[in-house]
Amino acid sequence: MMKSVLSLLLICALIAGCLIVFTACLNRTDSGSSRPPVASSRTGTGESTGSATDPGEPDGEDNPGEGEDSGN
Repeated sequence: MMKSVLSLLLICALIAGCLIVFTACLNRTDSGSSRPPVASSRTGTGESTGSATDPGEPDGEDNPGEGEDSGN
């Protein structure tokens, strides 16, 4: 009975150790390679969306304003 419990604990400890090492290796790989692209893509998306929206709004406001001035 004790041998089976100890063997189960040993197997669980080995599996947990392998998972910890595997996760640590994945984190090292991901942190070095994926963080800069994610940050740049977020920044690029935010800038492009803001740039596309901002020029569109003043143009829409200026055009009706010019039309009203011409009508008066």
